[in-house]
Amino acid sequence: MRDTPSPEKAHPRTTNNINMKKRYYTQSEYKDMDFKTNHQLLVSSPLLKDLHPSVESVTVRYRFENDDWKIMKISPTNRFYFHIPCASYTCIHGGHNLTGDIRSTIVSKSESQSGESMCGGWEDAERVGKFHCFLKLFYEIEVKYLG
Repeated sequence: MRDTPSPEKAHPRTTNNINMKKRYYTQSEYKDMDFKTNHQLLVSSPLLKDLHPSVESVTVRYRFENDDWKIMKISPTNRFYFHIPCASYTCIHGGHNLTGDIRSTIVSKSESQSGESMCGGWEDAERVGKFHCFLKLFYEIEVKYLG
């Protein structure tokens, strides 16, 4: 008959500990994580002028469902990362990253592009992994080139 290891010698992954509880984050902890992640992506991104020297400026007009239009002006000295946080204050890990849309507009040498983006975040801290936010953002991108 084979000896069964004592709980002290058992591998930590195989130990059955019924006292362990799953850790849930609060709304503010999630928001802090999102801020740190987006800040790190922003500071590690190159400048617009380094990636696309022919661009004079980029203007993004955007609005969320049932909201007014807002304008974001981007100069060549701005970092090339464009994340707009979700307008839903309870949304977790959401927002709208327009970096790819702006890049495709510039690469195709277009002067404008419009579209919409759906938030892929979660409705709130209790629904993480269950229900997505799905708040829509409508946008218009206008690019001005040098010369």
